[in-house]
Amino acid sequence: MLHFIYDVFVYNVLKLSLHDQGYFEKHFPLGDEAFKIKDAEKYTKYSRIVKYGVSQFGYLGAISANIALSIVGMILLFGIDLVTPKIQSYGLELILSIFSFIFCIYKFDILFFKDRRNYVKFLFLTYNLLLFPYWSLVYLFLIIFENITIV
Repeated sequence: MLHFIYDVFVYNVLKLSLHDQGYFEKHFPLGDEAFKIKDAEKYTKYSRIVKYGVSQFGYLGAISANIALSIVGMILLFGIDLVTPKIQSYGLELILSIFSFIFCIYKFDILFFKDRRNYVKFLFLTYNLLLFPYWSLVYLFLIIFENITIV
């Protein structure tokens, strides 16, 4: 179990450097018990890691995968939420919102449009970019949505 959590943390670091595909395929393979081959393309990498955790360790694996995948992003976006009300410049506030928007798109593979659910996530993020400044809540809702869609 600790090795699985370690693999997820390493994947998070590699995803930032854009060298994550080989590591992802090696450490989170598409086993028969987790996926059918025809269903592999319809899941984002986040969902596939959580589903792999469920197949290997049950619901404890799903909880561990979610915590390992989301803890750094939650801390980052919560920090942005704390700083945003104290900022006097609207331009800097807009830059932080755009950064949060791009971070969520990248984290949840939202531009992977083979899955129709990603259109919903993209529209949700666009709405929140324009009207809702609390990105930690948006991130939490995206985590919940990813977990609902894999059940």
